[in-house]
Amino acid sequence: MLKDYNDLLLGHKNFISQLSKDDAQSYKNMAEQGLLAKIMVIACCDARLDPVKLTGATCGDLFVVRNIANLVPEYKESGCGETVAAMQFAVNFLQIRDIIILGHSCCGGIASLLSSDNCNNEISLVYDWMQTAKPALDKLDGFCLENKTEDKTRSCEQLSIVNSLNNCHQYPWVKSRINQGLLRVHGWYFDIMSARMFYYNEQAKKFAAMLEEV
Repeated sequence: MLKDYNDLLLGHKNFISQLSKDDAQSYKNMAEQGLLAKIMVIACCDARLDPVKLTGATCGDLFVVRNIANLVPEYKESGCGETVAAMQFAVNFLQIRDIIILGHSCCGGIASLLSSDNCNNEISLVYDWMQTAKPALDKLDGFCLENKTEDKTRSCEQLSIVNSLNNCHQYPWVKSRINQGLLRVHGWYFDIMSARMFYYNEQAKKFAAMLEEV
């Protein structure tokens, strides 16, 4: 595990020393060809979540944008944030074929949404951002069968993914490509403790283990 900034410098030095001619040519090809990714991942900033590693992808395969708690804001006719701008670029210019909203267990953003202390000044910006997931919190009481903190957190994490899926479908340029059969939107949930991936089954309205479908 990296301990500090100097470890990054050492790691990059090792990367350069081990770079083969084939690897160097691969980077040159990517630079000349431009962005070719056809899958977008909207993931959480959490350092324990690595979309490339979790999917077995390689450099250049995924167009990734990360934010706290992997949220997609509601559609507004004016104004946007970096997540929406990246999504529009991916859909309209890269002609992405799939968008994956990738959430995970032990999410600090969702924990702050559930916390009674989330209004203090030090995390007010986090509080403002997490209001995007407020509909998930509102549905939580009817969704949970048990009152355990871990059950509530997991349920809210998954409901937040569904909320972002619903928000994603509101954007006209997303909706248009979906209706044309040119774009699909998926909700994934990674359980860090078990290292298992789950996907949102739209018909069943629940998350199911990924390996059952692969």
